[in-house]
Amino acid sequence: MIDPVVAQLVPTETLVEALVGILGFTLLAAGAGAGVAFTYRWYSADEIPEGVAVLVGVALVALWLNTQTALSQAIIGNTGLLEPGTAIYTVAAFVASAIAADAGRRLGDYLARDVFMVATPRTITEVTQLVRSAGRVITVDLPNEIEDIDGYDPIEETTKDELAGQTLLFPRRLTVDQLRERLIARLERDFGIGHVDVDLEPDGSVGYLAVGSRPAGI
Repeated sequence: MIDPVVAQLVPTETLVEALVGILGFTLLAAGAGAGVAFTYRWYSADEIPEGVAVLVGVALVALWLNTQTALSQAIIGNTGLLEPGTAIYTVAAFVASAIAADAGRRLGDYLARDVFMVATPRTITEVTQLVRSAGRVITVDLPNEIEDIDGYDPIEETTKDELAGQTLLFPRRLTVDQLRERLIARLERDFGIGHVDVDLEPDGSVGYLAVGSRPAGI
C-alpha cells in the first residue's frame, strides 16, 4: 500500500499514522455506504445503485481530507501536500474507501432486507394468530417455477427457492388488478426483488411469474 522508496523517506511514526488514517477512512466509508443502502432499501424497497453508495463514501473521505488540509496544511504528520508520500496516501485512502463503501452497501442492503422479512408477516403460518375469522383473506400460491425477466439481471437462486411454492395472504374483495399490484409490491418489499412480472388468472391464481434485480448492464 505504501511504496518502499517512500517508506524509507518517511518516519515510522508517520507511516503508522497513515495506516491508521486509511483504516479510519475505510470504516467511515463502509458505515456511510451501509447507512445509505439501508435507508434507500427502507424507503424504496429497491437496491441502491452501486455507484451511489460508493460516491457517498468517497465524498465523505474527500470532505474529511479537504478539511484536514485546510486546518493543518498537511494530511499525514508534517509531510508536505506536494510530496510523493502525501499523493500515495491520498490515492490509497480513496481506493480503500471505495472498496469499503461497496462492501458497506452490500451489508446495509442485506440488513434492510432482513428487517423487512422479519417485521412483515408473509405466509399463512406467520399470520394464523392474526387472522381468526374465516373469509377475511384470500390466498395466492406462487408457482414452483419462477422465470427470469428478459433484459434484467437475475436475482439470487436462494431467493427464488424461497419464493417457489410460497403462499401469501391478501385482503378479500380486491379486484384482479388490485391483487396484482399488491402482490408485486409485497414481493419487491419483503423479498428485496427489483422488478416483478406476474399474470393473474380471473380467479386470482398466478399463471406466470418472472423476477429480476435490475436492468442488465446498469
